[in-house]
Amino acid sequence: MPAAGTTPDASDDRDAPDAPGTPDDRAGATEEDHRLAAELATRTGVLLIELRREYGFDVSDEAGGPGRSGTGRGGADRGGTSRSRTGPGSAGPGGADRGGTSRSGTGPGSAGPGGADRGGTSRSRTGPGSAGPGGAGRGGAGPGIADMLRAGGDRLAHEFLAAALAEARPDDAVLSEEAPDDRRRLGHRRVWIIDPLDGTRQYGEPGRTDWGVHVALAIDGAPVAGAVALPAEGVTLSTADPPSLPPSPSGSSDGSRRRVIASRSRPGSDARVVAAALDAELIALGSVGAKVAQVIRGGADAYVHSGGQSEWDSAAPVAVALACGLHASRIDGRALRYNRPNVELPDLLVCRTDVAEAALAALAAPAATTAG
Repeated sequence: MPAAGTTPDASDDRDAPDAPGTPDDRAGATEEDHRLAAELATRTGVLLIELRREYGFDVSDEAGGPGRSGTGRGGADRGGTSRSRTGPGSAGPGGADRGGTSRSGTGPGSAGPGGADRGGTSRSRTGPGSAGPGGAGRGGAGPGIADMLRAGGDRLAHEFLAAALAEARPDDAVLSEEAPDDRRRLGHRRVWIIDPLDGTRQYGEPGRTDWGVHVALAIDGAPVAGAVALPAEGVTLSTADPPSLPPSPSGSSDGSRRRVIASRSRPGSDARVVAAALDAELIALGSVGAKVAQVIRGGADAYVHSGGQSEWDSAAPVAVALACGLHASRIDGRALRYNRPNVELPDLLVCRTDVAEAALAALAAPAATTAG
């Protein structure tokens, strides 16, 4: 079984040649790349918090908002995450996305509510949470409002990131969950892989904080720079200043159990296999970024997923996890590769290095399956 970080066998990726380099090699990314990923993830998170307020969602207990989201630089935050006062600024330049992403008139020209965007479309400060269809929202939005918020969040976050990357890195390609896949990216060594709103369902549920923004840069298939913003917590984890891993809070002499995180909607049998092998408690959480963040911050020992994902789900979390010194691989131990012709990346293991061998051995056992 190959160790994490080794060049993978591409036998199940017949539509894609192997790319050179190793997944945990940060060579090729500049300090500006690392800072850009952190800044854009943070600023996007601020916009998404503002949109929640427009829609009447009660975010008074959330740490997000201008001046509260961290970029991984600045003062220390709990769990080794540092904080920054980086605010939203302007929402970004105009122009087409290099990856061929179409841009609508409701572009990100205005960073906050109420301003006119670059397409001339104004955004009202009176959000639909108070007057829109589906009922008033503060303290409990109706399902119609929640769906409108989710769609608006996906659109706003993607348009902001696409415009900002087009200006800051015009020669790079972009792969986004919220845009058609432009196959010209396969001819680029540098590809930004973004999930503008990871955990869209949770974003539309009042009180949920397990949603985020993913911004990653892959060079020759390796995730070399990235940031995961958790706007509702006011935190951004990034390769610009990777957090130090805290001591494992579980499996210690005090008798506390280890913890394994699984998908809330698609837990899969593999997570249960690893939890049993580690004598761990199995817990569920929402977005991929929030789950990997728990491992980085010491809230869990491993995250196991085998229910199907795409490259944009894991690229940024894996970049940050590797930069922090965690193990990250496919569940059979092969390296994670990005910017493939087929963007599906169905399984993932992110864990502390002291449990990686046991987790991989359990997953390789005949009883382990990849169902779910």
